[in-house]
Amino acid sequence: MRFIRIVGSVSLLFLFVFALPTWAIDVDTIIQKHIEAIGGKDLISKIQAIRIEGKGSFQGMEAPMTVYQKRPNKVRLEMSIQGMTFVQASNGIEAWWINPFLGKNEPALMPEEQGKNFKENADFISPFLYVKERGYTVKFEGEDDLEGTPVYKVSIKRNDIVEYHYFDKETFLDLKQEVTQKMMDKEVTVENVFGDFNTYDGLVIPTSIETRMNGQTTMFFIVQKVEINPEIDDSIFNMP
Repeated sequence: MRFIRIVGSVSLLFLFVFALPTWAIDVDTIIQKHIEAIGGKDLISKIQAIRIEGKGSFQGMEAPMTVYQKRPNKVRLEMSIQGMTFVQASNGIEAWWINPFLGKNEPALMPEEQGKNFKENADFISPFLYVKERGYTVKFEGEDDLEGTPVYKVSIKRNDIVEYHYFDKETFLDLKQEVTQKMMDKEVTVENVFGDFNTYDGLVIPTSIETRMNGQTTMFFIVQKVEINPEIDDSIFNMP
């Protein structure tokens, strides 16, 4: 009888193990492996600023673009097209822009909702580096398939904005970010799809980014040059 009980217990154990979901991995492990995949905490902690040059393509037009980022959450984007220069920037406190496409040729604070969204996305390198320090809430949302690539889906809540990130199950690189937010009083689902990852001084970043709004591609950005720890004056993030 004792032998039968042991065999029965072992059988139940095997049934339990093989009945476990294939995505039995915790969110902390995914974040840890993601940070290791893009360079690791030690290397990233030594990076204070990044300057990225590239080319944006949208609506049949191409435009040179430059992105500046500096710790802890300063960001500036510049784009020149048809003789006009578009600027979006935040010093971590306020978000502002110069938007000649809306007839705004002087610096002005961004509309409240857009400014809030812009600042929320200004975390240096990756929001997953600051989960504990900034009180972000992360949750494992299960497995998914991203255009043929098996991925782990993770949500991150920053204040009241929830984003979904899709991590390659093999490399743990972030392949897509998805968020629903308000733009011009309308809810819009924005996706950024990342690809062509390259390494710059140990930091792994995507060199192609496709932006979609409500499923429609609105822009491609191709990275052409990356500078790690360039000299960047803080004043460029402040509204003139």
